[in-house]
Amino acid sequence: MTVVVDPDLCVLVADADAERLFSAFLRRGLDRGCLRRFDWLVLRDPMRDSSVCREPTKALAPYLGRAGRRFLVVWDHDGSGYETDAPEDVERRVVARLAQAGVADGDACAVALRPEIEAVSHNVWERVAAIVAKRRGRQPSTTAEVLRRMGVTVAPHEQPEAVAWALQQQNPKAYLRALLQLAGLRHEPSLFEDLGEQLSLLATKASEPAARIAAALVGWFGQEGHRCDV
Repeated sequence: MTVVVDPDLCVLVADADAERLFSAFLRRGLDRGCLRRFDWLVLRDPMRDSSVCREPTKALAPYLGRAGRRFLVVWDHDGSGYETDAPEDVERRVVARLAQAGVADGDACAVALRPEIEAVSHNVWERVAAIVAKRRGRQPSTTAEVLRRMGVTVAPHEQPEAVAWALQQQNPKAYLRALLQLAGLRHEPSLFEDLGEQLSLLATKASEPAARIAAALVGWFGQEGHRCDV
């Protein structure tokens, strides 16, 4: 990966999955002209989600202090150690910590993924299933197959799609795990790079966390009059 000495944007994440996903999204945004050209860097905090939202300035310390540099901090709410706090409160505290370190108002965005990174697949699970299957040259798993793999019994009065939708919102990590198991695959960060490269940006941005991230990036680096509806 190219080393960026003086990035215009620093993205702080907690693991390799998020690093691969957001790197791919940024590359696509630039390649498609959704964003104007700028230098960026995705940093991974080795102490994971709890450190990202508790001490964001620690990993970002080498990049603090330059006027105009923007900061995007993203972590999984589940596993952060702050699950009993409202995500919005944790986000405000992260932005406040960066402000205390000298980051100007409006130059930082903090997003707690609820419950976890797989939440960006909120509106695109059918496409996720196809991408997973493609890695093994198989047909995508059906909703019924995924539910059976998860050990979920659908009552006669329930619609399988509705049951699956609820699970996708409540425990997207388990839903993705079932898709991987059905395809005979392990959980690997490279999958998230594939997702970042192949998911529809427009459909992905319909999810709440992705929409806020996209809005921040467009606000900072957007090209006037240009939409990215792909």
